[in-house]
Amino acid sequence: MGNQLAAWTIDRLHDHGESAGAFVVAMGILEEHRAGEQPLVIHPGKPRAFSRDYAHDVRNASFAPAISIHAYSPPLTDMNEYELNGDQLVPREGSSERAEALHREWHMQEGNLASPPGALNIGQMLAKARGRLRRLSPDEAHRLAAEGAILVDIRPEGQRAIEGNIPGALIIERNVLEWRFDPTSSARLAVATDHDLQVIVFCSEGYTSSLAAAALQDLGLWRATDIVGGFHAWRTTGLPIVP
Repeated sequence: MGNQLAAWTIDRLHDHGESAGAFVVAMGILEEHRAGEQPLVIHPGKPRAFSRDYAHDVRNASFAPAISIHAYSPPLTDMNEYELNGDQLVPREGSSERAEALHREWHMQEGNLASPPGALNIGQMLAKARGRLRRLSPDEAHRLAAEGAILVDIRPEGQRAIEGNIPGALIIERNVLEWRFDPTSSARLAVATDHDLQVIVFCSEGYTSSLAAAALQDLGLWRATDIVGGFHAWRTTGLPIVP
């Protein structure tokens, strides 16, 4: 990564999208910066591992060249940048759905806000929802849709206009999803005839869709699930889209 890092500032804090990873300094000395923590000096041969919810800034704080090697799993496809407000990470304008969700979680943790008894924070809600789902890869979802499963796009119109669409997917925005798929609802779709319907929900990055799929399961649609990584993962995989 070399001397380019010397020009970075703390405003370049970033995460690594859906990827976890690790890096090691091969030459020189780097500094790792994180919100609310003292800078960490990293010497050659000392690897640093991080999870997918890890935000940091790694830079060369000297005038000598520095080289670091980074590896990611799954392969790196996107990064979200943050600004600092005191010790709080604030997603930059135009940040992703995932970055906004992480920001809300960090705000709860850093602010030491006590939740009412029995209440869950957004991270706990997401984990609880996903614990009930057998989430699908884009390839699995594509195959099942060809076999008759219903792909449901819950992204708002503005996101669809920017990102594109999946051919054949039903567009049902999140605020009416339950009414459209509850077989007992007077506002249901014609296809929502029973609780055995296989519904595969997707959003931009696979966060809101997990909560939505869990809500459909609460209605008795026991086969409801979502796509890991959402529309972005579908597009990255090379599956068909309409620009």
